[in-house]
Amino acid sequence: MDVTLRRQVLRAAVRDRMFLKTVCHDVSPEDFPEKSEQIVADVALRFWEQHNEPVGALLRSDAEDEARHRRLNPEDRKKLRDLVDSIQNGSMDLVPVKALEDRVLAIRRDTFFEKALEEIVTAQEKSILSTAVLEGIVERAQNELADHLFVSSNYLDELDKRILRRKLKAEEEKYPLLMIDPIDEKICAIGRGHFAIFVGPYSSGKSLYLLYVALAYAMQGLNVMYITLEDPQDVLENRMDSCMTGIPMSRLNKLPNRLRKRFDEMRQLVRGKVKIIDATEGGFTMSKCEKLWEQERAAGFTADAIFIDYDEEIECEKKFTGEMARKREFEEIYKRIRRMAKKLDIIMWTAAQTKRGTVGKRVISGDDIGEDISKAKKSFLAIGIGQSPDMENVKHLYIIRHRLDRSRFGVDVVSDFESGIAYDADATRRMLRPPKK
Repeated sequence: MDVTLRRQVLRAAVRDRMFLKTVCHDVSPEDFPEKSEQIVADVALRFWEQHNEPVGALLRSDAEDEARHRRLNPEDRKKLRDLVDSIQNGSMDLVPVKALEDRVLAIRRDTFFEKALEEIVTAQEKSILSTAVLEGIVERAQNELADHLFVSSNYLDELDKRILRRKLKAEEEKYPLLMIDPIDEKICAIGRGHFAIFVGPYSSGKSLYLLYVALAYAMQGLNVMYITLEDPQDVLENRMDSCMTGIPMSRLNKLPNRLRKRFDEMRQLVRGKVKIIDATEGGFTMSKCEKLWEQERAAGFTADAIFIDYDEEIECEKKFTGEMARKREFEEIYKRIRRMAKKLDIIMWTAAQTKRGTVGKRVISGDDIGEDISKAKKSFLAIGIGQSPDMENVKHLYIIRHRLDRSRFGVDVVSDFESGIAYDADATRRMLRPPKK
């Protein structure tokens, strides 16, 4: 590999989860000629093996630890620091990660063929070329060049590895909080490879809750892609500004200074990034969703979570006929959402409409889901948004289904839709506080 390609490979190995999943078996520190590159590759690959996460911002500290362990001289330490700076500061040009993966695999294949040809020629010159030698080369080719579609493990011999992985996952908070305290106190939500839905009647606040959880994820350091299929981007941005600042949407234009001040204060708390995609023109499918994720990833933005607002606007790529056509379309759509979350190792959320006659209902259950009850069954987490009969600003969030934790219980939370707040923590605590005797 030339120096430019080597640096791009290291950059992806440090930052990109999907790159590591695809090529971690095909890259090794020995592929890099410079000592500083070998250290970065070793740190990135070892971190991935232990944590199943890119090393990311921890590269500098881990590389320094490795430098001390190897007792590098001052000149080599400076080269290592310069390399880490170039990787972390993004001074290298972005390249499509998929193209980088293909290039790495092609180089691995070409290198193997060159060595195999050299081995055959050498064996022939020494008059030891035999069927056994050729069979050995073929066997190594099958092991080294086969597509890693499946990962095998020796289950009985890897208990300690699983114990370490579970401990590390627990420390890394695999399941980000919804930041809805009454729910977070009772259950863990969902993690990578899972998808969830909010379910509610028309104008029950489904979009607002999707938006709230999206910002909650961003505050916890996740990169979020929010795809709006119904409301145009300017409407969504108004909601998001209100949600971030607590200023009612109707007053955003009247209070620009207060908006800037509160927005800047909240922005300091957001460790991830949020990208809004306006797909309201129609024709949105799950295949386009996956291509969009790949496109943004190639441009340097790797989304950890995707929010699609909402499922009614997703077009099915398979066409069905008959009375059950719409039900079968939703089955296909939700199957593709589930597969995409698993394939890309991301968290996915969407929202679903309930049947007619559920407006004002307190407990929204699986039986209330419109079109297809299997929407809840296919999801890892389904939350119904009901309405308190006594207080207009109180919503009842009912855990319809949770594949990984408790189900079939509900909590009351206070909302302020005018200010774009799905969950008002202070007002909810006051409401739940026992009355003074």
